[in-house]
Amino acid sequence: MKVSLVVPVFNEEATIPIFYKTVREFEELKPYEVEIVFINDGSKDATESIINKIAASDPLVIPLSFTRNFGKEPALFAGLDHATGDAV
Repeated sequence: MKVSLVVPVFNEEATIPIFYKTVREFEELKPYEVEIVFINDGSKDATESIINKIAASDPLVIPLSFTRNFGKEPALFAGLDHATGDAV
């Protein structure tokens, strides 16, 4: 079964690598194909480049990016539109 995590982020350059590593190492998720949909909500730091770097090496990471901050709800809706998992 494929599980999608929809993750809106704003200026989270320090936490994205930690979050990604934690998800990939989480034992209870190992039986599942876990897709991570990151939605950069107009960050001004290196959030977008960090997400793109991770996505370049992991095909289950889907990077989305807004040109400005639209807020959590629009980011969640965009992520839900792009999630392909059986469970989101």
